[in-house]
Order: sequence, then structure tokens, then C-alpha cells
Amino acid sequence: MNSYFIYILIASSTIASPGPGVVMTLTNSLKYGLRNSISGILGVSLAMFIIANVVGGGVGTLILQSDTLYHYLKVIGAAYLFYLGAKLISNRNKEIYFESDGLVLDQKKSFYQGIGITLIN
Repeated sequence: MNSYFIYILIASSTIASPGPGVVMTLTNSLKYGLRNSISGILGVSLAMFIIANVVGGGVGTLILQSDTLYHYLKVIGAAYLFYLGAKLISNRNKEIYFESDGLVLDQKKSFYQGIGITLIN
């Protein structure tokens, strides 16, 4: 019980901070409209379902037991975040159009992008 308040604080801050799947969904919704963003939302949801099943199956415990595997996963995650940051910096001067009639979102690509972003994160 001594750590319960700290647990609630950390869990609340984690839930309140948007992840890459949420950022992708918001970006696509603003850029292409809600109706065109549904496939990406479904991709993110499917990936979260997969993650929940993998973690529920005990794979997280196996990863934590292997220091080498855990180290490589951290390095890959850091490299991915560095890549995303570099990509964001290189695209910072591009114009953003909100709900433009001419822009069409590839539904299949958006679905797989939602899966990929969520699983890699």
C-alpha cells in the first residue's frame, strides 16, 4: 500500500500521454477526416489486441529474464525514436492541409501503418 499512490501517479501519467498510434490517428483525422481514418484506427486496435495477448501469454517475463534480448530491444527502440525525431525535424517546413478535398488516404496502407507503429512502439 505504500507504493499505491506512486503506482496510480505513474499509471495516470502514462495513460494521459499520447502514444504514436494516437498521434497517427489525430494527424490522419485532421488531414483526411474521420471517415478516412477508420482503417488506421482499426490497425492500431488490432495491434493493441496482439500486444495484450502476447503480454498475457508471458512473453514479457521471458524478455525480462534475458538481459541480452532486453538490451537489444531497448537499442532498437531508441534507434526507432531517433529515426522518428530525425524524420520530424526534416519535415518541419512542409505545409499541412486539413481535410483537403484532393487528399485521399490509402486505406490499406493506413491499416498496416497503424499496426506497424503500435507494434514497434
